[in-house]
Amino acid sequence: MESTDLTVPPHLQYLFDKSVTQGDLAPSQQCSLAALMRRHSDAFATGPMDLGYCIVLEHDIDPVTPNRSDSLHVAHLSLLGRRKKIF
Repeated sequence: MESTDLTVPPHLQYLFDKSVTQGDLAPSQQCSLAALMRRHSDAFATGPMDLGYCIVLEHDIDPVTPNRSDSLHVAHLSLLGRRKKIF
């Protein structure tokens, strides 16, 4: 008989709830997910400092990301150029 225990550790409750609602999980999948989260709860961060913190090296992360459409446009143009050369 399969367990219907849907309890998860408090630090995983939000992730579990989101996964269930957004993933449209069947009841058996919900039970499996809850069991997996309980079994491996120590693999998940319990807070922001759980992921690690290093004071040895200070660095900045540039939040600017390249515009995907620009890179796709350049790739498309290069493919057009290749097509013209081949045919």
